[in-house]
Amino acid sequence: MKTLNILFLKIVILIVFLSFNFAQAQVISPKTRGTPSTGPSIDQAQKEDYMGPKARVAVTKFEDKSARGSEEIGNGMAEMLANALFATNRFIVLERQSLDDVIREQDLGASGRVRTETAAPIGEIEGADLLIEGTITEFEPGTSGAEGGLGGILSRHSGVVGGIFGGVKTSHVAMIVKVIDAKTGRRLASEQVEGKATDIEGLGNMSGSRLAGSLGGYSKTPMEKAIRVSIEEAVKLVVAKTPSQYYRASTKPQSQPTPQPSVPPSKQAVPEPKTPSPSTVTTKVTTTEPEPRIVYVKWPTTSLREGPGTDFKTLSTIKKGTALAILEDKGQWLRVRLEDGQEGWIGKATTSETP
Repeated sequence: MKTLNILFLKIVILIVFLSFNFAQAQVISPKTRGTPSTGPSIDQAQKEDYMGPKARVAVTKFEDKSARGSEEIGNGMAEMLANALFATNRFIVLERQSLDDVIREQDLGASGRVRTETAAPIGEIEGADLLIEGTITEFEPGTSGAEGGLGGILSRHSGVVGGIFGGVKTSHVAMIVKVIDAKTGRRLASEQVEGKATDIEGLGNMSGSRLAGSLGGYSKTPMEKAIRVSIEEAVKLVVAKTPSQYYRASTKPQSQPTPQPSVPPSKQAVPEPKTPSPSTVTTKVTTTEPEPRIVYVKWPTTSLREGPGTDFKTLSTIKKGTALAILEDKGQWLRVRLEDGQEGWIGKATTSETP
């Protein structure tokens, strides 16, 4: 009887202790952690009215080397990072995961089977300044946290207790993000970023579209929060490590020269008439026009179009080094004249002031 009373007392103590710990586990405050890096968050970047120069980036591949080792997870993380970089409005994000489809479409246009005015021209795929690669090292949708214990009592009953009460589950994502200079192949950054979460509090305020690909199964779970935290940290890293000289593709309209106020005819200086000399037979009047500004094609090839936009028909293909006289400047497009007199529109980003 005494033994039963002691055993009953231990069971009561065990239940009270675990109930206390379980109650505590339900009120744990949100916990997220990421590798600190400079640069605005996605929310901050979207709130800014930013229309300045942008850098061209391409998210090439994400390899999943975590215990789960899923190609779908890597593709999903790469897609989410590309979307997040685009949302900052600081990058021209070039599509690389669907590049084969783009090439096939251009080849179809060149085959003659597509109407000429709608065919995608060859030679206009843009090159990236920076390549973004990633390696997922940890992808844990729910790792066990600390479980309560009472020495010898829990050592004998941990299986039952764990099955009934469990522990605090922490979702964790860790990945190494690499920023590579496409011109030199030099690695500009290689840092690990992390995201951790124990709940989904505040998830509704986090920016970003729906989880990509196979990640959709983690929607509205702590794992979604951990994924989004890691993506935000990766964006901060890319923004911080992008060299300033690569922010050169501008979307800001060119400022027009301020017109000078005209002088009323009544206030204009009138030269005194001069008596022509007897030897004067004819008077030669010459008018001089300002010399047009000359730029040169810097891309291997580019298209001369009927109007300022890629929707206009291609008139001809111009090769690198061709001199162009600027007739009109309209945002990201220039109306130019070739040496043979042909006129049309060309993308400003394809030209340079120097040969």
